Amino acid sequence: MRGIWPMPPSPQGGKPDDNSRDMDIQDIKKMSPSKRIVLVQEIWDSIDSDSIELTDAIKAELDSRLERHEKGEGQNYTLEEARAKWAEKRK
Repeated sequence: MRGIWPMPPSPQGGKPDDNSRDMDIQDIKKMSPSKRIVLVQEIWDSIDSDSIELTDAIKAELDSRLERHEKGEGQNYTLEEARAKWAEKRK
């Protein structure tokens, strides 16, 4: 499979890596759904979770949610309940 998108210049400046190749959205749209899913999975797997920076507000929210879960205070919904709840909010 060819590279995904044109690679941006390296952080040190200069040209992208020599092994980079271009693929535009039209190339991707021509792929079968199963190949596009594999491509997305490869992209997802290439992201280092340690490189994703969270804001202090997001960290605080995640800590709060984890604390509520650990105390048994979290609210769980079935898929049907969640869909109904979202549909109600959209009205």
